[in-house]
Amino acid sequence: MVSLFSNILDVAGFALGFWRYPIMILPLLPPMIPVNLVFLPMIYMLMYQYFPKWKSFIFASIGISLLNSFVFEPILVWLELYEPVVWKHIYSLPIYIFMAVFLKWLLESIVKRAQ
Repeated sequence: MVSLFSNILDVAGFALGFWRYPIMILPLLPPMIPVNLVFLPMIYMLMYQYFPKWKSFIFASIGISLLNSFVFEPILVWLELYEPVVWKHIYSLPIYIFMAVFLKWLLESIVKRAQ
């Protein structure tokens, strides 16, 4: 679910001109596919596993969101893999938090209905 959500947002932001990718390896695919398919799902899976209670999960998601927004995104800019056009790193923070909280809620709702 994290992969799907992050890929949709990545393609939408790219198409709307919020950011661009200076290096396009394959013209049809954004270069952030490895981040969207591996890095983010792995981080969210570890958060879900190690912080099962809502309170600790919220704190962990805020911490990971801060790292993603203000450490990892600037590293991608520094590596010239990602170039914000009208996007600021602060805009990513609530999206990362929302994605974590919403997907945990959705997953728990599905599990509860299945029981």
